[in-house]
Amino acid sequence: MSLPPLPKNPFLPNFCHWRLWLAGLTLSQLLAFIIVLSPVGVPGYQIEMLLQVSLFTHAVTLTSALLLCLSRRWLDQQHDPLAAALSYLLVLLITAVYSHIAWTYVVNPVTLLGPAPGLDQLVVTPMRDGKQQLAIRVQGEFSLVPVRYHLFMIRNLGISAILGAIALRYLYLSYQWRLKTEAEAEFRVQALQSRIHPHFLFNSMNTIASLTQIDANLAEQAVEDLSELFRASLGDAKKRVTLQDELRLCKHYLHIEGLRMGTRLKVSWQLDTVPKDALLPSLSLQPLLENAIYYGIQPLPEGGTILVTGLSDGHDIKIDIENPLPPPDAPIERRGSGYHIALSNVQQRLRFYYGRRGHLETDQNESYFRVSLRFPYETTPASPSR
Repeated sequence: MSLPPLPKNPFLPNFCHWRLWLAGLTLSQLLAFIIVLSPVGVPGYQIEMLLQVSLFTHAVTLTSALLLCLSRRWLDQQHDPLAAALSYLLVLLITAVYSHIAWTYVVNPVTLLGPAPGLDQLVVTPMRDGKQQLAIRVQGEFSLVPVRYHLFMIRNLGISAILGAIALRYLYLSYQWRLKTEAEAEFRVQALQSRIHPHFLFNSMNTIASLTQIDANLAEQAVEDLSELFRASLGDAKKRVTLQDELRLCKHYLHIEGLRMGTRLKVSWQLDTVPKDALLPSLSLQPLLENAIYYGIQPLPEGGTILVTGLSDGHDIKIDIENPLPPPDAPIERRGSGYHIALSNVQQRLRFYYGRRGHLETDQNESYFRVSLRFPYETTPASPSR
């Protein structure tokens, strides 16, 4: 019996990433402050205790992250519950090892505990059961502090178990949220890809039918252009394409619209400075050009020019699509929600793939409408931004 396919997004994060290490060190240091600031211990001994607790928490955190990083490939091959349980047990095992080391070389008063500020005298006395008892003279008074190995281990393992359970719960909820976000994004991409405006399809078929009697070669080219649009609409919704491929698809679409609108439709391309190997979600520009024609050029009797410009600084890319608008008092046949639906879909897909670095902006006045896409310059497929 074959095993089920591995999930595309593992339950556990990438413990080899430096940001995760930094977050772990920060949280472990906060835990050290909480432990030291709690109302226990000897007055005047907090600084030395803070150093010891910080060293202990950092050692557990870094060692756990290192071992989880080294075993990442193996853990990713396991089912989510098993991978989570093994990671949880690994952290507890590391905590137990470091707790034993800390007891042997730091906590055990026979080995390391010595005078500290505010401590007048340390007296160690054996007990009948083999344990030890530490008598501390502070400001002329004695107090007895029992030192028990098993209580020390239980305390450390208990803290580690609680924090580990909270961390796993957070990772699980984050994983479920990520799956839901990806499913919604995929649905939106598929919905947008399967959306071919009925008016565009009807007009395209009429244009092709009329061209068959006038120019067979031009009609054949129009059929090829339309087939390219259908091929893109039926493609993989999660796959990103290069800017060059997206522009080629846009030109197929514009060629069909140009056959219908003639000289009323003009497009000015100013993308020489933009790298054409940059990756972006498929069907990111074509719906925006469709909006520009449907709501900008088509209502104008004389037509107009769509201006497509691009800028790149080597790290990020900005593409602007600007179209003229009819006067405010001019009758417009088609005012609907489709304009905003396409913008919303493109915006959400940019956010899904690039996080805060990918977004869409609009600018409008009485004479023009401009939409701007901003996204990072990437040439290799990568996982969506979390």
